[in-house]
Amino acid sequence: MGGAACERRVSGIIQSARKASAGKLSANRLTGHPWLGIVLPLKRSVFLKAMCCALALATVACGPELDAPSQVSLTGGWDLQTPFSLISSLHLEIAQDPNGNLTGTWAAVSLTPPKNQCLGFKAAGPISDKIAGSNTLAEAFIEVIGIGDLSAHFTDNDTLSGSIVSCNVTYQVRFKRTKT
Repeated sequence: MGGAACERRVSGIIQSARKASAGKLSANRLTGHPWLGIVLPLKRSVFLKAMCCALALATVACGPELDAPSQVSLTGGWDLQTPFSLISSLHLEIAQDPNGNLTGTWAAVSLTPPKNQCLGFKAAGPISDKIAGSNTLAEAFIEVIGIGDLSAHFTDNDTLSGSIVSCNVTYQVRFKRTKT
């Protein structure tokens, strides 16, 4: 739940708690509120405790939007720990701006020439290109141009785990932050 709807729900809970503590909320008024109807037989002190718990729960549920920029930056170098398909030694060099937008480059080694034309390289050996993407609270999305699309999340500040889709095949991958 986000934004205005969340603020309205928390505000409504606060107003109900204030009325209850002032003795202005009668049993008849409570029956009009489906989520408050369960507290009819409760004493005022128990009702107030229940309202405090509901307020705390509503506040926690009103966290930031999942597409907000992550506070953990991806800026720096990242090395692939789990080779996939025809790629080995994949290294990402990433820059993240304050809005969570990602830019940078990648370099790798192609083990053999690709048999299908969906990859952006044609021969075995060193290959490289650019990356673009975003780092949100939910996860990082990185287009590794010429290889595929990476979706990953932090397992700790120095490890990214997720999957890369390359030529319509999904590979599980893990990257480690390089020490600078």
